[in-house]
Amino acid sequence: ILDRGGFTISLGEPYAGRPDVTFDGMNYVTVWHTNPHVFVIGDIRAARVTTSGELLDSSAIFLENGILWHRYRPAIASSATNCLVAWTGRWGGLPDIYAARISSEGAVLDSTPLSISPNAHWPSNPEVCYDGMNYMVVWEDFEAFGWDSCQHFIRGARIASDGSIIDTLPLTFIAYTSTISSGFARNFNLNPALGFGSADYLLVWNFVDFAGDFSQNIYGCRISPDGTVLDTNYIAISSASGNQIFPSLAFDGSEFLVTWLDFRNDINAYRPALYFTKLDTLGNVLDSLGTSLLVDTINTLQHPAVAYGGNEYLISFTDRRGNPVKYAPDDDISVARVNTSGNPIDETGIPLSLSTQHQEMPAAGFDGENHLVVWEDERGEDIDLYGAIIDTSGTVLDPPGIFPVSQAKYDQKMPKIDFVEPYYLVIWADCREIDREPQLYGARITKDGTLLDPDGIDLNINDDTPLRYHQISSDSTNFLLVWQKWGPIYAARVDTSGTIVDPEGILIDSTSGAPAVSFDGQNWLICLSHYQGSAGVYGVAGIRLSRAGNIVLPIFPIYDEWSLTSDAPSVSFNGSNYFVTWVRIDEYWPFDENIYGSRVSPEGYDLDTVDILITGKQNVQYAPKTASLGSNFFVTWIDGRDNPPYIYCLKDIYGTFVDPDGMVLDTNGILLTPQLAESKSHAVCLSNGNRFLICHSGYTDSPYGSYRMYGEFLDALMYVRDQKKASYHSSAFVYTYPNPFT
Repeated sequence: ILDRGGFTISLGEPYAGRPDVTFDGMNYVTVWHTNPHVFVIGDIRAARVTTSGELLDSSAIFLENGILWHRYRPAIASSATNCLVAWTGRWGGLPDIYAARISSEGAVLDSTPLSISPNAHWPSNPEVCYDGMNYMVVWEDFEAFGWDSCQHFIRGARIASDGSIIDTLPLTFIAYTSTISSGFARNFNLNPALGFGSADYLLVWNFVDFAGDFSQNIYGCRISPDGTVLDTNYIAISSASGNQIFPSLAFDGSEFLVTWLDFRNDINAYRPALYFTKLDTLGNVLDSLGTSLLVDTINTLQHPAVAYGGNEYLISFTDRRGNPVKYAPDDDISVARVNTSGNPIDETGIPLSLSTQHQEMPAAGFDGENHLVVWEDERGEDIDLYGAIIDTSGTVLDPPGIFPVSQAKYDQKMPKIDFVEPYYLVIWADCREIDREPQLYGARITKDGTLLDPDGIDLNINDDTPLRYHQISSDSTNFLLVWQKWGPIYAARVDTSGTIVDPEGILIDSTSGAPAVSFDGQNWLICLSHYQGSAGVYGVAGIRLSRAGNIVLPIFPIYDEWSLTSDAPSVSFNGSNYFVTWVRIDEYWPFDENIYGSRVSPEGYDLDTVDILITGKQNVQYAPKTASLGSNFFVTWIDGRDNPPYIYCLKDIYGTFVDPDGMVLDTNGILLTPQLAESKSHAVCLSNGNRFLICHSGYTDSPYGSYRMYGEFLDALMYVRDQKKASYHSSAFVYTYPNPFT
């Protein structure tokens, strides 16, 4: 493997998927589709990569882009002069198959895409191949005749290298008629795959045995370069029990190898394997039973793709061995070689996706000397919590180095941290019990990084309904935990021995959600994402709680307009007043979220009747974190202002200072992470020397190929007031960056 961890082709692309790749004689050319937002699959993009792995098109090539129309499932082939890309597109009605050529220099040669499937009914899943003179594009089509009759087709058209369409009336290669309910039958895709041999094409697909057990089998036929079907009775490539689907094929100069996803060994269709067989150029199947790709024929393997080179085949596949119940984002990619005789070379496969697992959702605390940072870590079979002690120069102290905070069964997520001498308390949502529904757990950690509660402390109070949001704060004696179950908000104090002081919990409110909490030296202010049923609006409300655990005043409004998102508010105390921040939706199309804030007195009065706009840039700003040092407040957030219109995947971390009078000191915001670094979750806490520590999860290219945990220090903007004037002093940024905690 020449590129451990992989290298980035489409970082920042909106929901890039379904890639395909070819080689044009000089470079690789890869294509994919993107989702600008959840309603539309909008763009077909491409990029060239050299044989040394250099990305030539850091700004992707747009083959056809738009906002309101669907474009998806691209396929590509090369003539060694140019490449042809075909895809499915919809312009408001039924879909069509479109195509465009790319030159070896990366220029799109057909600014108006070629429409190659006129009079089609529901075309999809195109495949492209080159026969030495022309391109052939094939696709599947579906036509229903009432409710109880339908037809499945594979059709195609030839395109010359100059872009002229040879078959203006598409050719029909495969036709099936079914009297089974068309609504049922149309759920079966043919998944065509196409390759060219020494003289003819080989087309393979899967189809349902409607007359038998309704399992799907692999079929094929040869097609001459002029479009004539040579095997009108079709070739039965695999008819084993269970489903055989998603074929892929390659040609080695004398024979074809066809591979597919196979369920013959698993009647529950849960653990598929990969099988393959070879065909000669006359269409003879050389192994009618097929051969298992790996020694263990019952493996959770999916999505095969095969190529030939170097006197052997290479089959790549999605690999879920050892973790069959994990979600798709946790899958790995493996490969295995097969020789030209049809024998596997790598009987257990070769892991290809050697990237490290993701690190996300940091929490950070400060004990007066060093910091504790804890994050979600996927290096195990599920999501665990890991941590590190970081000194004020940004060094990970060793010992303890990187250490596990919780490795309990299933997932541990969303850590929060606070410190009361002599311990940190980390709390999190834990899925070890109750059918994996999250519950509140915690653990104490010493200043030197010793984990005192390796099994965790069960902090679940009142009932077993799932935990939704949780926060932590502290006075000089106890920690205060605030959390939401399905509806009510509860609080409880926990002492430094890990004992719950309020074992029944304190009911804060029954109709609110997403809490935040801060301490002013006498009382806690608990801010809530609050629904006012009588007024029919969402807003932010506050409740004061004494150190003794008593509610001081009833709930009072801070923000009371309809448009609050489900993000939790954030709150901090500067010695005089609180500052509360929240997210507000200002536009629904295009979607636009902004950060607002308001000062609140310790007595529970909203000091800003006109809410303060913290940031109002285009696109989305969300997940505010609020801290304070001296008299100023410091607000950070995740920012999508640099996204193209309708695209919400490029995210940075921004921040700004707000003075004690509620003035935003930098209305543009301060960029706190590298430009377009694809930053995700973040945390901020005080440090020494009038500084803040900011931690965030950022994508890191090879050799990591994953989201890693970063930290940096930022000098605080200090507020100085005298009798004559108010002035501000700011010192420079102090970066220890990049500093992945690995």
